Amino acid sequence: MITALDCTIRLTRDDEFTHRKVEFSVPTDAKRIVVTARYTPKYLEDYAQAEPMIEACMRTQGQIERPDPADMRRCMPLSNHLSYSLDGPDGWLGTAHRHNPEQVLTVGAQATEGFFDTPILRAGDYALTISVNSIVTQTIDAYIRAEYEI
Repeated sequence: MITALDCTIRLTRDDEFTHRKVEFSVPTDAKRIVVTARYTPKYLEDYAQAEPMIEACMRTQGQIERPDPADMRRCMPLSNHLSYSLDGPDGWLGTAHRHNPEQVLTVGAQATEGFFDTPILRAGDYALTISVNSIVTQTIDAYIRAEYEI
């Protein structure tokens, strides 16, 4: 495997509900692309930090004046969540909307579920979009590695 991209991106709460693109190039003779994506931390375990977020969410969703503390504790731990999609020279190749903080995404003749089987990969620029669905901790470190096989 040949590395086309290897980076770490620090995300903050200001990045919540945004999309970040990281780009890489693949040559003519590539047969398969493998993207390894992981982020940390996955969970916010500190109830004192989580309580205001849980209460705000419960008030918004249930229009409750004061949520029951026992109901609020059942929401723990809170989760960060990132999802990924991949585009190539011909457009969208698929999306992974999964909760596991470590994922390996493959595009080629036998693609990962959620991605198109693509027996012939076009040379050119590819873009991995990181969708920041939820950040409940102060920061998330997202590690991305894209490799291709010739």
